[in-house]
Amino acid sequence: MFISEDLMMIFIIIISLTAIIFNIMHLTFNWRKILKYHFLLNKEFLNKPRPLRDNMKIIIVSPCKFSSAREKEIIMFKRFIKNAVNNDLVEKIFLISDEDDPRIFKEISNSQKIKMLMTEDLCKYCSGKNKALITGIKRLREEYEKDLSKDLYILFVDCDAYFHDPENMFRKILSIFSYREKMFLTGYRWYVMRNLCNTFHNIVSTMYFETVISRKTIIVWGGFMMIRAKDLFESNVEKELENEIADDAVMRRIFDKKGFEIIFCPECIGFTDLGDVRGCLKDFIRWAERQLLMIRIYTPRGFRYVYTGYLIMTLLMIMPLILLPINYLMATYLIMIFTVPLYLIGSLRASILVLFYRKIFGSKDLLGKTLYIILYILMNGLRAFIALALLTRVIFLKEILWREKRYVVMKIGGRIKAVPSESFYEMSC
Repeated sequence: MFISEDLMMIFIIIISLTAIIFNIMHLTFNWRKILKYHFLLNKEFLNKPRPLRDNMKIIIVSPCKFSSAREKEIIMFKRFIKNAVNNDLVEKIFLISDEDDPRIFKEISNSQKIKMLMTEDLCKYCSGKNKALITGIKRLREEYEKDLSKDLYILFVDCDAYFHDPENMFRKILSIFSYREKMFLTGYRWYVMRNLCNTFHNIVSTMYFETVISRKTIIVWGGFMMIRAKDLFESNVEKELENEIADDAVMRRIFDKKGFEIIFCPECIGFTDLGDVRGCLKDFIRWAERQLLMIRIYTPRGFRYVYTGYLIMTLLMIMPLILLPINYLMATYLIMIFTVPLYLIGSLRASILVLFYRKIFGSKDLLGKTLYIILYILMNGLRAFIALALLTRVIFLKEILWREKRYVVMKIGGRIKAVPSESFYEMSC
């Protein structure tokens, strides 16, 4: 039994309109949530300022791998550390590394606030970053767990990011903690679009912003995580990190189960500039695979939903192009009522994000060059194709290279995991 062209046309139009309405609703409610957090961050600070308690202090913990960091990343991180050292709200800064690089250490550790720690080998199946974090948390317990006379807050940051205007940022986030309990704060990364490589990275990185819509979907970024010290010490985070490759997904799982509110801080954006990188496309694909693999490992159901969504979107966007040689008029009509609007919605998402951050930071200099910002906006309309290709690669991924260390992707106890290659070979013997 053949379906008539009219019925086929009606069916395609219904599916197309449903997809467009869904995208518009998601865009609307997601930005409603982002703006809610933005106003929450600024209302108390600007309109009804709450004086911070005298004993409110921030301790910064940053795992560092200087040998694999690019020169531009190190420069930006040094700038942030310098600002943090001069900030009265910062109690201490712990920089943790598995390398003894006296040149860099000497340049950034000329302050009594900064303590350099060498990573201890405290876990066998975890990532190098988790080893550094466990080392840092262990030191925090030794120095601060028994004496909580100060109201301390632990801020975990990556050493390849720069945070603009930390003075205001620290005061704003502490003002929220001063009147809200059981809160876990996170920010996201923005790649400064000065070249094509940064622009490609930003297309995938800014997908995080679209998860803010719901408590069940919001993603935590390990480059900026903040929690009250007392809550961290009571959570026994180290035990969970010992057998995992990721830090942010594990933190999110722990504190979400404990009923903490995961809050996105729109102004806690870590700016990263990769500089001019050779082999940009290869570098981008490896990086994107690592990011999306974490979704597959820690939220397998979410991975399936995301994959199915991008698959449907891609098929619906290319369907009119497939129909062109068969029925030119119908295909042209479908392109006009569906493919073009869907592309424009994708570009609109990127445009709103750029305008929002241009207003927050006062200029576009931190966002990138005009040419690459325009390219970013245009390419976001085609992100479904890019995301589907990367997600498909992740399904068949057998191993990844992360910070000069190889991890094998395998199934253990019915769950996908990534374990260090040396541990994998031990387990195989």
